[in-house]
Amino acid sequence: MSRRQTFLLIAAVGFGLFFAAGWIGAESTQPRSGETVSTESFTLPAGQSVVIEFEVTVDNPVGAGASFISNQGSVTGNFTTVATVDPDASPDPSGDDATDTLLGAAPDLTLTKDDGSPAFVLPGATLVYTLTFENVGNQTASGVVITETVPAGTTFNAASSTAGWVCAPDNTAGSTCTLAIGAVVAGAGAASVNFAVDVDDPFMAGMQIDNTASIADDGTGGTDPTPGNNEDSTTTTVVIDADLEITKTVDNPTPLVGEQVTFTITVTNSGPSPATNVVVTDVLETAFANPMAVESQGTYDTGTGIWTVGTINALGTATLDITVDVLPSASDPMATGAFIDVF
Repeated sequence: MSRRQTFLLIAAVGFGLFFAAGWIGAESTQPRSGETVSTESFTLPAGQSVVIEFEVTVDNPVGAGASFISNQGSVTGNFTTVATVDPDASPDPSGDDATDTLLGAAPDLTLTKDDGSPAFVLPGATLVYTLTFENVGNQTASGVVITETVPAGTTFNAASSTAGWVCAPDNTAGSTCTLAIGAVVAGAGAASVNFAVDVDDPFMAGMQIDNTASIADDGTGGTDPTPGNNEDSTTTTVVIDADLEITKTVDNPTPLVGEQVTFTITVTNSGPSPATNVVVTDVLETAFANPMAVESQGTYDTGTGIWTVGTINALGTATLDITVDVLPSASDPMATGAFIDVF
């Protein structure tokens, strides 16, 4: 007795492109996952066997959430339909025994950070970081979030950043900022976002701006095989650049003995940064007596001639008036020199 049999194989869950000579797609010439395909009908004599190969190519990347390929075949003919059985798996009580093949697929996120590579930035400047990310794996990453921390000495600048950043507890240094990206498809190429901060003005001397960003997904697509490239850091130098100028004038360059003259010392900071710990030294000659000082800021020591000015903001000015009596030995009230010391 012979039997005419038709083979039907169904891919129930897996992701792949079916291809094999002699197989017929029920829905298309290049059937994909979920479609039914079958062989040409043929006669199989009693007591004989035949081996049918069914081959698929797994998508790269695979779909989001796919962790295995499941395939169930069946044999039909002039008899009761029989489901294929996987000898390497425990039979299903219902009689079906799908073959499940685990996928070695997972997202692999990468992140790089670029501050634009300036030689330095000045206090008060806006520093924009470009964060470039990509999924170089073979599985879609879902629920992707980029995380930043506002660096010390800065404040988050929302207007110069990509829309959507959320910072807690606020925009000040130390706050944690997150940007929800959503799904990142494997192999889709790189994308980038901006994260901007304003540098404090004044900025603390001796500091630099250190910043680290990281990227992560919700783990649905599997564990990232190379988590070490999920974050990147950069360091930016801040230059405190003050331009100081000092002048000294006298109200009467040719005084008579016994008269008073007033010297005015003016220190100007042309910026762009504040000048801190400013000290001016002006030692009076012995030809002048009874000095009286009036400072716009700081303190002048008439004994040592040291004027401790302190901080002069950018475009700011500090003045010191010293009034003295002219003694008989004084020949030139401008003979005293002033010099400046900033540290």
